[in-house]
Amino acid sequence: MLEEKLHLELENLKTDLASLLVESREANKSLEHELMNSREKIEELQGDIKVLRRQLSDRSYENQHTMDPRISGNDRQTYVTQLEELTFQVSELKRELGQCFDEKQEIATERDIYRNKCDRLNNELNYILSGDERKIQDIDTLITESRILKEQIQSLEMEKSLALSTVAKYKLNLFLQMKRFFLFFPQKLLDRKLSKNSSVSSESCITPATSPKHQGIYCLFIFL
Repeated sequence: MLEEKLHLELENLKTDLASLLVESREANKSLEHELMNSREKIEELQGDIKVLRRQLSDRSYENQHTMDPRISGNDRQTYVTQLEELTFQVSELKRELGQCFDEKQEIATERDIYRNKCDRLNNELNYILSGDERKIQDIDTLITESRILKEQIQSLEMEKSLALSTVAKYKLNLFLQMKRFFLFFPQKLLDRKLSKNSSVSSESCITPATSPKHQGIYCLFIFL
């Protein structure tokens, strides 16, 4: 039964691992494609930035020599704004590229976990099929045994508590009966019975009490 269970679990795990590998490869291809596109966009933006910087430097040089007031205000502000927008786009592309790398790392980690689990189950199945003497522990069986032992311990503790309560009850009843016995018989009668204890036979335990229970208690008191 355990062998079939392990074999079935191994087959399911192999199927999951195969599908995960296919998904991982497709995700890697997609990430590589996105990475190439991101790099191309970064290169294009960097080229645009270089062109804008060159144009700004040329305009600045022309302004210095021609002193044309028409190229000193709005055009320069427009170029600066475009440069800031391109810089922001480059930073966003870098951030997306970092997220792609993180997702790729997570996929690789999950793939390694499934691969290691598949290897462990494959080893256990090989131990069973090859008749290895090493015992393979079943987690469900261990959990069931632990729960049974815990219930037995709780039952024993309840029995112990009940037994202690019963003993305490009997001790209290014995104390109350002896107290009533001492109040029932006069002190002189007790002294006389105590003095005769060394010379009489076992029949001396019979007293003129009104009930056999008092006689038993009195005999117990005499021998104590």
